[in-house]
Amino acid sequence: MIRSIKKYIPIFLLSLLLIGCDQSLQSESLPENWEVGQVLRTVDGDTLVVNIDGKETRVRMVGINTPESVHPSGVVEYYGQESSDFTKEQLTGRTIYLESDVSPEDQYQRALRYIWLGLPQSTSPTQEEFDKLFYNGILVKRGYAREIIYEPNTKYQDILYDYEQEAIREQRGLWDSDYGTKEVPVTPKIQSDNRTESSLKANQEEQKIKGNKKSKIYHMPTDPDYNKISEQNVVYFNSQEEAEAAGFRRAGNK
Repeated sequence: MIRSIKKYIPIFLLSLLLIGCDQSLQSESLPENWEVGQVLRTVDGDTLVVNIDGKETRVRMVGINTPESVHPSGVVEYYGQESSDFTKEQLTGRTIYLESDVSPEDQYQRALRYIWLGLPQSTSPTQEEFDKLFYNGILVKRGYAREIIYEPNTKYQDILYDYEQEAIREQRGLWDSDYGTKEVPVTPKIQSDNRTESSLKANQEEQKIKGNKKSKIYHMPTDPDYNKISEQNVVYFNSQEEAEAAGFRRAGNK
């Protein structure tokens, strides 16, 4: 009898192992708007190349913007290299989870995604999960990125905004005491000298940051929507610090 029972013990143990594997696979099943991938390389602080289902996909993190480290003009913005290095160190070769919002791509055919270092336990992440797993938020919280709006992808904008306010209060990263003194302007220099006083004034205004009084969003001179604000809603700022101190947030156009 004992020998008969021993005969079936290996089969019983194998069955338990298979059941456990099946449960593990089920726990890894992803919601419809989620993907899993491996980071092949980083482009800069907020842009990655990720292997998703065997395909190289260029991914742009949504809801944030890191300072430029590879701008076409050759300009490297203040804290741009630090941000790029941080993302490279943290994500290269790592398995990540990618969550999409309303618009899955931008005008450059880059996948717009929220990056997670692990899978939250539910579709309503806890604050602890945001703090430890939400990489877009980690960049903002540590001062490597600004919070900006990429409409209609605004699912976690309030979380990102709170992280940015914390980084500003603590003067972390790009918000440290040197912020605004080291950034090299991207705006082209005005060359013509044959201009009237009124045209000079207009050009000077064009180089300033434009805010929209109605939406409380500001645009840099190089942003695509810079000249789309109704004149009655325009307010001008001399710096991003000035705009943000007035309660305005950066537009999501890059």
